Amino acid sequence: MEKLSHIPQNSLPNHIFQAALEVWSQAGTEHLIPITGDSMLPLIREGDQVLVSHGGADLQQGDVVVFQQGGKTVAHRVLRLKRDQTGSTYLTKGDNVWRVDGPVKANEIIGRVLAIKRGNRAVSLNTPRWRKLGRLLAFVMLAMATLYGWCRALKHRVRGNRPDRLTVFLSQSSLAIFRFGFKAMLNVVRPWQDDLPAGQIDSEHSTRG
Repeated sequence: MEKLSHIPQNSLPNHIFQAALEVWSQAGTEHLIPITGDSMLPLIREGDQVLVSHGGADLQQGDVVVFQQGGKTVAHRVLRLKRDQTGSTYLTKGDNVWRVDGPVKANEIIGRVLAIKRGNRAVSLNTPRWRKLGRLLAFVMLAMATLYGWCRALKHRVRGNRPDRLTVFLSQSSLAIFRFGFKAMLNVVRPWQDDLPAGQIDSEHSTRG
C-alpha cells in the first residue's frame, strides 16, 4: 500500500506547525520542507525536500502543490482547477497512486512547489518547460483516473463487491507503465543539477519524520 507524500509533523505540536506556516505565508517567502511517503514517485522520493513558494495566486493545472487536508500536509499534483464566484477548488492526485484526493479549497493551499532538492542535487519545476510537462502529466493522469473510475463502476454493476483480480491487475499495470514512462523521460531530460541556484532559497526549515 502506498504512503502519502506528506510533510512530517509528528516532531512538532500541531499549533506550532500551524503558526510556522502562517508566518511563512504572511512573509511571502520560500522555504525548504522535507517530504515523506512515495505517492509522488518517481519525481519526489521519501527524504527529498521541496522548495515551496507560499500562496496560490498563480497555480495552474499540472503544478505540484502543498496543501492541508484531513489533518495532514500533503504534496500532490493539480489535475484540474475550477474558479467561480465562490472561489477556487482544486482536484489533486499523487503521481504514483490511483486515488484522487477530495476537492481542495483555496484556503487549504499552502503553496506551489518550485523545486525539489535531493542531497546535493536539485531540479527546478519553475520553468516554462516543466510547467508545460506538468500540464501534460495532469492531462494523462486525469484521463487514466477517469478510465479507472469507469472500469470500477462497470465492475460493480457486473460483479458487485466481489474481488476482481483483472481490475486490480489492469490498474496496477497501467500505473507501472506510467511510472516507467515518466522515469524514462526523466532519464532523457536529465533535469537534475548541482544544488539550487544561489538566492533561490530565502531560508531552510525542516522537521524530523
